[in-house]
Formats: sequence, C-alpha cells, structure tokens
Amino acid sequence: MNLDELKQYMKMNRMPSSEVGQKNKRIVYKKADLVAHCVDGEKWGRYPLCPNCGKRGTTTLRVTYADENHGGQGTWKCVGYYDTVLQSVTRCSFNYKEDKDAPRERLPWRKPGDEMSDDEQDDVQAGMDKPVVFPDDMHAMAPMEMSKKMVEICREHGLQLPKAENEALRECYTKLQASMNYDDEYDIKTAFNLLKEAYPPLTKEQ
Repeated sequence: MNLDELKQYMKMNRMPSSEVGQKNKRIVYKKADLVAHCVDGEKWGRYPLCPNCGKRGTTTLRVTYADENHGGQGTWKCVGYYDTVLQSVTRCSFNYKEDKDAPRERLPWRKPGDEMSDDEQDDVQAGMDKPVVFPDDMHAMAPMEMSKKMVEICREHGLQLPKAENEALRECYTKLQASMNYDDEYDIKTAFNLLKEAYPPLTKEQ
C-alpha cells in the first residue's frame, strides 16, 4: 500500500496524519506511522468523536496507551477545535474531565466502498431540496479554485450568499479556512454547513 492510499484510509476514518510535539512543532506522520495507525484502527476501530466539540465538525479524540495490553483503550485527549468567531483554535474542556481515562466506544474501521454509518451522518443534506454532491477532486483543488466551486454549489442549492461574486467568494474562502483541521486539511462538509448556517436557503413560505 502506497503513501497516498494510507492517507486515504486515515482520512475516511477521521484519523490524524500528524501530531503536535515539543514547542508546538507539528510532526507529520511518515509511512511507518501511518501503517501503525491503520493496523491499530483495523484491530480496535477508529477514534471516537469528542463528546464536547465533535459536533462542531470532525474533531476526534486521540489516545495514549499505557502498555502493550491496552485493548484499544487508554487516556483520551482532544486537540480542540477551530472557533469561527475567535478565528483561532480553542482548547477543549474534555481534557480536564475526570473520565478521560474511561473506555470509549471505537466504531468499525472503514474501507473504500463502505457505506457511511449512522454515526457519521451529518446535516449537509438537511433542508436541501436535492442532494448536495461535492466533486471527488475538490480536496485537490487550490484554495481559490475550491472557493469558486463552493460558491457554485451554494448557489445551485439556493444558499443566500452575497450577490456580488467577490463577496461570495470571500465568504466561501473564509469558511473553508475555518474548517481546516490539525492536519491542515479542509473539511468541505463542515465549510458547507457553516455557509448554510450563515446564509440559509429560502423556505417555500419565503
């Protein structure tokens, strides 16, 4: 399995591809690290969403095992979430809870072609007259191209973005930046939900 395939597995299971080391230095996982995480995930399941801030996006907990007999459980930690109001990463209160060492349910490891399980269903489709579909190659687009495509998708589904194209583009770009996770990857669905919250489509009554 090559590096891109490993990253694909990590992404579809919402697993981290990097971590913050000493002096807040970002450490990007190498192939051996990704293999180890995938093996761990296949055996024990993917990491659970943070019960505090996971609903804001796709923030998953991370685990530190005590020893080799961990059974897939250990001390859980949340890296926080990006606050769109403060425009910065906000620390999560989960790390100060007494039950951070309590066992957490780890859901089945997903593979390409697997259907999305109930726990992963988000509200992207809520309130939409027709299914919202994002291009498969959207993650590979440059930020401005991605923003242009997001404007197109939002207008297609009736979101009340600013009429001026440059203002609409700026709004989409801002929300995409706000959706960026700790692995410096855009969460397109989260960005769309932020836009839908800010510029909801008109109802039939309206």
